[in-house]
Amino acid sequence: LLAEYDRVNKEQSRLNKLAAEGNRVAYSNGMEEFGKNTDWRTHYRVQRYRHDINELTRQFLNSKTPEERDSLAKAMVSCRDKLLEEVAEY
Repeated sequence: LLAEYDRVNKEQSRLNKLAAEGNRVAYSNGMEEFGKNTDWRTHYRVQRYRHDINELTRQFLNSKTPEERDSLAKAMVSCRDKLLEEVAEY
């Protein structure tokens, strides 16, 4: 899932660069093809959960007690499991 998420982000950046350079035809053609071949629902779910997991990871790395680390580790696993459940539903 994360590899596909990263691939989509890179392609979005490449197409946005074409638009910024004024190459509207290439941008339009690229976006049309890109839109057909991208599962946007999954992409945005991964984006949302990735943000949450990154925040939990930051808190875990800055935690002071073993209890806090255990709690955050459980929250990270739970967050990952929720993402996998949501993606599996579609």
